[in-house]
Amino acid sequence: MACIRELYSEVLHRLAPDDEVKKTDAWRNRRDNSLHKPTRRMRIEFIVGATMNDFDALLQFDESIEHAHKFTHSFADDPELVRLALSALENCAYLLLISSKPKKSKN
Repeated sequence: MACIRELYSEVLHRLAPDDEVKKTDAWRNRRDNSLHKPTRRMRIEFIVGATMNDFDALLQFDESIEHAHKFTHSFADDPELVRLALSALENCAYLLLISSKPKKSKN
């Protein structure tokens, strides 16, 4: 589960880099000013933009990732749980990729 969480985080960081997310209202208007890096939720909002409310699957997966740390060592004991988590990761990565804004190339 730790690997799934890391892969999910890598996808979010690639599609929503810190410096880009920190330019958004979500970052500037955050309630917790002690945050030094954008949250996963801020990154998802950055990626999907105004369609955020249509992405319940992403938010549910994000919440399950948040609670997954308690299963890190026992998770692999059940191959079906691993298969389901990998499938959910694949679906969420797909949703993030098709929702991301194309980056302007620097020519």
